[in-house]
Parts: sequence; C-alpha cells; structure tokens
Amino acid sequence: MQRGAGCRGAAEDFIMAKRLADESIDSGSGAIPIRRANQSYKQMTVAMNFLDEIIRRKREQIQRAKDAVPLSELTERARAVRQDAKPFALRAAISSQESELAVIAEFKRASPSQGDIRQDADAAEITRTFEQNGAAAISVLTEEDYFRGSLED
Repeated sequence: MQRGAGCRGAAEDFIMAKRLADESIDSGSGAIPIRRANQSYKQMTVAMNFLDEIIRRKREQIQRAKDAVPLSELTERARAVRQDAKPFALRAAISSQESELAVIAEFKRASPSQGDIRQDADAAEITRTFEQNGAAAISVLTEEDYFRGSLED
C-alpha cells in the first residue's frame, strides 16, 4: 500500500497534530479540529511516555540478566537454539504468499493500553491455530511486565 492522503503513519499524524495544536486559531470553525488535534497530540504523548517506561524497565531487566549469567553462556545458549533454524525465515514466509496479503499474527496475553486479554492463554495452542488458518508468520511477545509473556512461550 502506498502512502498518501488518508494513509499517514503515526509519526506523521503526531507531527500534524502537534502543528495544529500549536496554532492559535480563533473559536470559529477551526475549534473542533484543533480540539481533536490536541486530543491526538495528548494521546501520542502519553503513549510515548509509556513506551519510555517500558524501555527503562526492560533495560533494568537486561542488566540484571547480564549480571546473573555470563555473556559467553548466553551466546552459547542462543546458538544452540538457532542451530537448526533457517536463515531469513520471516522474509521467506512473507514473500512466498500467493496473495498480496501476508498476515503476521501476534500472540500476547496482555496489552499495555488494554490490560489483560487472556491470562491463561497457551502460546503453543494459539499459534498452531494461527498457522492452520494461514498466518504467513507469527509474532510471540515475550515481554513479561506489560504483555505477560515469557521466553518459555
């Protein structure tokens, strides 16, 4: 899909909302769009601050993990897990679709914005269902605090 009018990305929406919010337009016909732009700008700002919090927490977790297990051991584990993996499998899965639409299905137990979705969800069972129903690829969120995932998923 090409980008064009009515199909802007989130960053472009944010910039547009910020510009509109910063403009001083009288209370005439421009009041409603400015109010909407201010709301969009505020929502984007909250989302960005929340993302900063997720990143801060993840950096702390990574540092604790680095302190607990030597890098050489982590590297060895990662290589063992990927030993039989096909390189560039995601690219191949998406580009091999017969139709123009390639769906990447996402598994998560919770969402930072929506809260719990399904705490008792079985990642293996659900992702098999995604595969059986034609997903080109599957994303499994393993972040623990906000998505309730784990590396075991």
